[in-house]
Amino acid sequence: MRRYFSMIFLCMIPFFAAIGHDIYLFMQNAENGFQFSAAGYVWTQYSPTSYAVFMTQDRPGLIEFITGILSIKFVVLMFILGILLPILMATEYFLLRLFFGRMGGGGAKAPGGGSRMDALLGRKTKVMQYKRK
Repeated sequence: MRRYFSMIFLCMIPFFAAIGHDIYLFMQNAENGFQFSAAGYVWTQYSPTSYAVFMTQDRPGLIEFITGILSIKFVVLMFILGILLPILMATEYFLLRLFFGRMGGGGAKAPGGGSRMDALLGRKTKVMQYKRK
């Protein structure tokens, strides 16, 4: 269970960086008060060339979708990412484990000595027999 908490913590590093960025901006401009920056501000402020290249694309549906996401506060966006990413990774792990058995260490054994994947694919395996002298 500890590895899941460490995975969530690692995925939350961008969230903590976003809060640190907002605190830094507050310290520089204290007269404006504390405000959370939008994801669009962070993108246009720190990588204006990639933003300009993206906006020159001829895909109006995609640009409207991304523009809507960029209006969300960056802290909220990173919090959602930090929570959803470990959930998706854990779901993928458990689904792979459900369909293919244990990963690493030889996998789950099917009746007859082969791996579970061999049994699912219909492969016949011979059980090795030891002969004593």
